[in-house]
Amino acid sequence: MNPDSLLIPTEVVSWVEQIVGCPIKSVARVTGGLSRKAYSIELTCANQLGSMSAFLMLQGPIDNGGNRRDSQVLMLLESERVMTPRVIAYNRELEALLMEKLEGQAQFSMVVDASTRRLVSEDLMLNLARLHAVMPDRDIAGDQAAPASAREAAVNILQPIIDSCRANPALVDPFCEFCLAWLWNNLPSCDAELGLVHGDIGPGNFLFQNGKVTGIVDWELAHIGDPMEDLARLYIRSMSVPMGNLATMMEVYQAFSGTIVDRNRIAYYIVLTLLKSIMLIRQALHGSADTVEAPQKYMYEAFLMRAAVDVLLSVNDVQPPPEVEPEPAVAPDSEKLIACDMLIYEIRKHLQPGVKDSWASERLDWALRLAEFLKRSESLGPGFKAQELRDLESLAPRPFENLEQAQEHVLELIREWQAEDLPQLLVYFSRQVNRICCLRKDLLGNLFNNRIQF
Repeated sequence: MNPDSLLIPTEVVSWVEQIVGCPIKSVARVTGGLSRKAYSIELTCANQLGSMSAFLMLQGPIDNGGNRRDSQVLMLLESERVMTPRVIAYNRELEALLMEKLEGQAQFSMVVDASTRRLVSEDLMLNLARLHAVMPDRDIAGDQAAPASAREAAVNILQPIIDSCRANPALVDPFCEFCLAWLWNNLPSCDAELGLVHGDIGPGNFLFQNGKVTGIVDWELAHIGDPMEDLARLYIRSMSVPMGNLATMMEVYQAFSGTIVDRNRIAYYIVLTLLKSIMLIRQALHGSADTVEAPQKYMYEAFLMRAAVDVLLSVNDVQPPPEVEPEPAVAPDSEKLIACDMLIYEIRKHLQPGVKDSWASERLDWALRLAEFLKRSESLGPGFKAQELRDLESLAPRPFENLEQAQEHVLELIREWQAEDLPQLLVYFSRQVNRICCLRKDLLGNLFNNRIQF
């Protein structure tokens, strides 16, 4: 057995070998999400599915029962026409899931042939249409009853976010309050048919080969809900890994499913999903920088905030304001800017060339991005604060002494907002998130110019 197998607890090794009836030949760690650990396993005999390989999922540091949910959904879908890996065994005590190792690749961004991308995207839409036609008698989470309507399905997602915000007021700002207010005022009211939704569908969560989807994976967020939620996820994930023409993909889904694609409900679930992710990021970062991938989380907070505002502008027919970057307000020979330049030079000239370990190299790259972000913030920050105060004052009939006082006024406006207030609030938040993204431009890297297609 190779050294990587030492990463798997001995009791899990014993369980796997007992299930398949022979020793493990080799184990390789598979990179993926943070919630669980994944391994590709080669066996010395054929398993129950006739294969010499298998795929193992173990509980990670922030797992919330994902393996149990995966096993429930996958076994439910065995009798359906949705492409999924088959379950070999699940151990509740070990929180270990052993399943079929699928053929194909997951890196959709590596596909350069337009015809192949189109074929895979269309087949994914076919699988989603089949998935959304599945309606279990009860929620797959356990004894919880399935939502009775699209409105109830949305409330089931929104209410925990509201509760979390009220329990963590330090994480809540005018942007968060505005999104919560808009979401509550625009809850879906139609009699939409519900079905089984994946909850995180998009590039990275399906494998494909020869223009076909070989299997959809990572079902830990699956639940009974509004199919438009999965379509919203495609828009979100396509910001990082473009899937092609999303409008055409929606037409394909509508043809396969017979379900009318509701743009307003898709917009609703985009904003809802983005706000949920933003609040999770803020919870992870609050009070400590000692958290997994903190610089990436700081980057994604800005990236997701901008996407939410872009969708809100579009669905409410509000013209986005021009993006303005102020001139540097700090002299280039200031002590802090010189220190930032020295740090950037040290990393690029002396540290990066000597690092061979891929993980350490990646962390050093993020350290360099942070140094460049600090330099940019020091140079442009004062001008951005002045712009922020002017924009806040445009929402009120009076000037403010400081930003805190102005933000408090905006919170009051949001709590009592009327329909006529929506355009000016959206214009303000558009300016705000664009400023935030501009300050974090070095952290965003190639994502800086990626906007949501909606």
